[in-house]
Amino acid sequence: MMFGIRGKLSPTFSASTGPVHTTRTSPVHAPTSFKPPLRTFPTSFSSLPASPPLDPFASLPPSSALPPVKTQLKQRPTNHSYLSYDPNSPLGPLQLSQPAEMGIPQRSYASIDPLFSPTSPYIACNSPGLSPPNDPSHYISLLLGSNLTAIYYYWLHPVGPMSVWLSPCPDNDCTTVNLPKTKWFKIWEAALLGGPNLAEGTWYQKRFQKWDGDGENRWEVVVPRGLKSGRYLVRHEILSLHVAGKPQFYVECAHLDIKNGGVNGGEDRVLPPDEYWVKFPGGYRDDDPDIFIDIYSEENENRTEYVVPGPRIWPGFTDVILPATSFD
Repeated sequence: MMFGIRGKLSPTFSASTGPVHTTRTSPVHAPTSFKPPLRTFPTSFSSLPASPPLDPFASLPPSSALPPVKTQLKQRPTNHSYLSYDPNSPLGPLQLSQPAEMGIPQRSYASIDPLFSPTSPYIACNSPGLSPPNDPSHYISLLLGSNLTAIYYYWLHPVGPMSVWLSPCPDNDCTTVNLPKTKWFKIWEAALLGGPNLAEGTWYQKRFQKWDGDGENRWEVVVPRGLKSGRYLVRHEILSLHVAGKPQFYVECAHLDIKNGGVNGGEDRVLPPDEYWVKFPGGYRDDDPDIFIDIYSEENENRTEYVVPGPRIWPGFTDVILPATSFD
């Protein structure tokens, strides 16, 4: 994922993490040749504690993530901002090895294009998913119970689930993580919020939709207070289902340093039981009907339920806040 800005050049100060989409105004069947407009990854990450106050963390969008009318910031701003990863930079992956004062907490990716297979070798953190250095400046620092927000300025796709995952880093070093062998647990998810069926109903992804020039859009997630403190990978996933039977996965990862901050009586809590963890690839199947779904088909014209792929969120995280749903 990336870190972003508010307006044109001023850094953000709130907790967020988010993506970009495409609008469908009528429930017509999407042709297999349909090509959605390009979308951008989150333009920023920041953290905002509920209490006590905490300095936010954010970064700048890649030059490719914003239209030409927006100015690319060349210098690191104040307020603990982070530069975001830019797949079109001439430095390429070398961006990750920039000096500490230019630290990027985000893992690399080669393009803004989606992944099309749930068993892709890059489904965990995108391709190539290279790690930034194990330096404090390359971690987003936040407290248990804080908000983590991804900020997007442009997202077009309107249908499909969104989810956020965490994975603890061995020995508090996220650079040593072996992604294909890493296990993840889910801390947030949202899908169909209401409406007559899958095609005409309102998905959270549609609510999240933002056209260029409409300002920032925030994907806010609470870091559970019951979580064990330490360093983690965070994985944001958007699964877009607007093309019948051809899912599009937009995944990004960043490094977090989650601190106790005196919550839970100053004591660390625990991690979820084994049944709430999955590997990527491995967490999804190539024949999952809710991934390879045609939401416009007659078969689904009366369907008002959609199960987000992967395991449930552990009930032990009692402070998880999910979007409300409402069906007539």
